[in-house]
Amino acid sequence: MTDLPLSPSPRPIRLLRHLGAGLARALLRHPRIAAIEALSRLSDAELAASGTTRRRELDRILGAQAQL
Repeated sequence: MTDLPLSPSPRPIRLLRHLGAGLARALLRHPRIAAIEALSRLSDAELAASGTTRRRELDRILGAQAQL
């Protein structure tokens, strides 16, 4: 039985980082995920000032995207 190295080699780490960044970009292009990400940027105070809830705002965003 061979001993495994204590730290992984840098090459697979770079590959995983590259794939992770690509996957993140692809996911953010998906309309629903982009809507959720945009909604997560709004603070509770901003939502309260607009008189809505996160759920209503998400429904509004997704409804608008469905119409496109």
